[in-house]
Amino acid sequence: MLNTRALRSVALVSTLGLLSACGAILGQTTAATTTQSVESSKSYVSFESAAALADHLRPGSKAGLLVSAHRGGPEPSFPENALETFENTLKYGPAILECDVRLTRDGVPMLLHDDDLDRTTTGRGPLDQEWFRVVRTLRLRDNEGNRTPYRVPTLMEALAWAEGRAILTLDIKRGLPPETIVDAIRRARAENRVTVIVYNLADLLAYRRLDRTLNIAGSVRNLDDVRRLVASGTPLDRLTMFTGVGKPDPAMIAELRRLGVRAILGTFGPIDERAAEEGGRAYDEVVAAGVGMLATDNPQAAFQATRTAVGR
Repeated sequence: MLNTRALRSVALVSTLGLLSACGAILGQTTAATTTQSVESSKSYVSFESAAALADHLRPGSKAGLLVSAHRGGPEPSFPENALETFENTLKYGPAILECDVRLTRDGVPMLLHDDDLDRTTTGRGPLDQEWFRVVRTLRLRDNEGNRTPYRVPTLMEALAWAEGRAILTLDIKRGLPPETIVDAIRRARAENRVTVIVYNLADLLAYRRLDRTLNIAGSVRNLDDVRRLVASGTPLDRLTMFTGVGKPDPAMIAELRRLGVRAILGTFGPIDERAAEEGGRAYDEVVAAGVGMLATDNPQAAFQATRTAVGR
């Protein structure tokens, strides 16, 4: 259960220094705005509302082919699930930033992929067995295991950072109740910059019951899953759908597009590895199949593909 006292104390942690370290936002925003900072050469997006975000995410929108950076786009010296990594990724383009959410022992939502702290931080043991005050003293490690100066961010810090900068896609790990996530999003007034990942229809409907305005990234494996989604009667206007990793299913993707739902494909593994050599051409087959969003470990190469793709 969420410890509300702990969450309030986290909200009081000064975010100003953290945000200034990531760079200032330049210019005013409108309903759906893409801006570029002359000073930092970063691409930012912002939206007036959750409805404006939903319009951006629909297939065929002016957004064209979208890129989602898996775990925020880690690189050497930039660890996964770090705000500083998110900012670094935006130098390649207006990436959607996928990140992972887990709870500390005292119920503070934080960004961490693994059950344990060992691989990605200077700590040891399960996150859900450690107090927030202890996690706050740790530093993140990059994918090569090198210690960085960066801290494990809280969900509230990430939601604050994203305002006027980027869309966050929250991968909610097992055991974290939807009520906790919806409460955090509402506290941060972040409905205009967040999508929530769910892995089954039951969880999708649970989030829908809590907040009809949320944009949700669901998951379908085949046309039967798409039919079950439609039969559930849930509105499709604020949905994107993850369709698997690797080889796309053109028939399923075409049906999602007909329904007004943008299809996401994971390109982790061989496609991203090939892109390290071939650049954006490695995504040609995926783009030709009608995929509207690349969920990738190589955002730099994926953005090369967006320059030649038509609206998806």
